[in-house]
Amino acid sequence: MGYPTSVPSFTNKNAGDVIQPAHVNDLQTEVTAIENGLLNGVSHALTLSGGLQVSTLSTFAYRPTMPPPDAVKVYLDSTVTLGSSLASTLSWNAADYKTNSSVHSTTSNPDRLIPQSTGVYRFTAQVEFTPVSSGHRSIVIQDSSNTFIGSVVFDASTVAGVVTRVQASGLKRFDVTGGYANVFVGMSGHSTLSLSTGSGISWFAMEKL
Repeated sequence: MGYPTSVPSFTNKNAGDVIQPAHVNDLQTEVTAIENGLLNGVSHALTLSGGLQVSTLSTFAYRPTMPPPDAVKVYLDSTVTLGSSLASTLSWNAADYKTNSSVHSTTSNPDRLIPQSTGVYRFTAQVEFTPVSSGHRSIVIQDSSNTFIGSVVFDASTVAGVVTRVQASGLKRFDVTGGYANVFVGMSGHSTLSLSTGSGISWFAMEKL
């Protein structure tokens, strides 16, 4: 006898009513089905609207299915040129992937990666600088309150004439929704500088931990 798949309907009994065998038998059938399901395994999907709390170690026959956490990776697909001593906010106009269309838009504020829920997020930015022989370069990841999440600065003379890919990364806890993160790049000691483009070359990624 399987676990009930619907809620049975019973009529109320009143003093003086004649109790029929079916009245008791129907109740016995329901109790037997419920106990059989609880003791021998529920045979249908069980939805818990209030969530499931487990206080001791439990074994699941199948891995629980969870919605994917926020994750996105965007990149530059057109050349960006920096002027001397200027900091530029990068706008990401192409995406490798995103689990939620709201985490990034190529048309509305394309510089931003936007967490969709509270929690801890990891941000990583990689930028490829074209070869130069002097000056300094910087990558800064910051949040919507202008707080640094991660940054890196290096002296271009140490890698003179070499195409340089540099990464910055950091963790940020968002206690409320509505914030975002973006990437600034800067240079000094050189007139102009170009950033290389393409998936896997200059990119910005976010993932919820």
